[in-house]
Amino acid sequence: MHDLVGRQAAATPGATAVVHDGRELTFAELDERSTRLAHELRALGVRTETPVGVMLERDLELVVALLAVLKAGGAFVPVDPAYPAARIQHMLDDSGARAVLLRERLRDRLPDGMRAGESRVAVVPVDGDGARFAARR
Repeated sequence: MHDLVGRQAAATPGATAVVHDGRELTFAELDERSTRLAHELRALGVRTETPVGVMLERDLELVVALLAVLKAGGAFVPVDPAYPAARIQHMLDDSGARAVLLRERLRDRLPDGMRAGESRVAVVPVDGDGARFAARR
């Protein structure tokens, strides 16, 4: 999938790839954003088949996150933000997730130890740097 997006970005970089709630990403933007996030995941130790939690609603950032996990070689573990913190903890521990991708506003849904940085699971907000992960409006 990520290879197909990369090829399409090379062929038609300005074409719209994803639209959600009046926001859109071109193929070039989608490819570039997912590549940057994939590099961040690789720096955290994500390699072939490394589990990565993805705790996002359906929006542009979800598409970027899923492509990034694939580009890094990882395997995504869908985590519903509505789950209780104990369930989220169990899912991430049981899967052996190396990181969890989320929006900053969802950080309070994580177990206390993860919020405080006292976990082996790296918490990676996909919206923490507006220039890095902002979509066109």
